[in-house]
Amino acid sequence: MELARQLVADYGYLAVLVGTFLEGELVLVAAGFAASRGLLSPGLVMGVAALGAYLGHIFFFALGRWKGKGWILSHPRLGPYAEKADRIITDYGWTSVFVLQYLYGARLTGAVMFGISSFRLPRFLALQTVNCITWAALVAGVGYGLGTTLEAAADRLTWISAGVVAVLLSLALVLWLRRKAP
Repeated sequence: MELARQLVADYGYLAVLVGTFLEGELVLVAAGFAASRGLLSPGLVMGVAALGAYLGHIFFFALGRWKGKGWILSHPRLGPYAEKADRIITDYGWTSVFVLQYLYGARLTGAVMFGISSFRLPRFLALQTVNCITWAALVAGVGYGLGTTLEAAADRLTWISAGVVAVLLSLALVLWLRRKAP
């Protein structure tokens, strides 16, 4: 257990940065959980996560501008996500930056599709700033809340189980005494 704590302390923020650069929801929930246990700073987890996601979006936007549709077409697994992202960008315009953030598999593909589209870089960067900060706070908050909820439940279970044991022991004592009585 001490090794796990040390690994989180030594590499937790790096894991958050790399994980959120790629996709990162699971990494960020886990980091939020670790923050609820006091192993990481909640504010730093959110800041590093927002930075990682922001850098990832910029990278994949640039990849879309540089490689274009040919890159997406050369990766058949991305095709369905690219089509969905393209439809969302076309239908929702600038609000699609926020929509694509929360669709499974569409976040980074969406960034590539923004790069392929005529979406202007300054606008993309401004919207992504708000988007990544909001996303990081929300997802890390879920992990943090999960950690505090589980801690509270464990405390209650400890008291409940102690109460159940006390009741069972009392009942056993009463039955034993009753058996011994004339």
